[in-house]
Amino acid sequence: MNKLIVVAMMVALPQMAHAIYKCKAADGRVDYSEFACPVAKQALKIDGLPARHQPPATQAAAPVDAEQVMRAEPPRSIAPSKPSIARGVEAEAEPGSRLAAVIAVLEDLDADGRDCEWALKGPGRSMDTCARFLPQTMERGAWSRAVSELQSLAKDRALAERHPGQLERAKQLSERVAGRSKLARAYLFSGR
Repeated sequence: MNKLIVVAMMVALPQMAHAIYKCKAADGRVDYSEFACPVAKQALKIDGLPARHQPPATQAAAPVDAEQVMRAEPPRSIAPSKPSIARGVEAEAEPGSRLAAVIAVLEDLDADGRDCEWALKGPGRSMDTCARFLPQTMERGAWSRAVSELQSLAKDRALAERHPGQLERAKQLSERVAGRSKLARAYLFSGR
């Protein structure tokens, strides 16, 4: 009897761990979350897929003002999933917090690069993970902005003295992301 309970829990728990919620806001915007939606939002639970691997939600066409469409930015083919490197007002924040933001971006890029690498080496070769990763490693992508910010932070001697480990970690992550990008491009363009 106890073995049956343990087996049932082993089967059910992994599915619960990957459950996510699709929440629709009052303005029609769709958000994906690992947590239950607030009461004001409608939720659709999707099992088995992490939030960052969900396809973009489709929405019904709503009446839109023509002037509003003209002022709006053009839609992007791939939505950015990474936090951006702060410029402007936030760039004046403490260098330690800016370094933490750079490390967070590079860690996310490294994880996407690893997923891309695994997808390319595995059977079936899914291009979805690489479609998210490679554009971010190109010029003006998240990686180049992170490296630019890292270079400006590395010039700050006080920061280097206070956070030598974090600076080194950021440099290692940057190099690893660059290596994963080169490997992915080699796989994609070699025709293997």
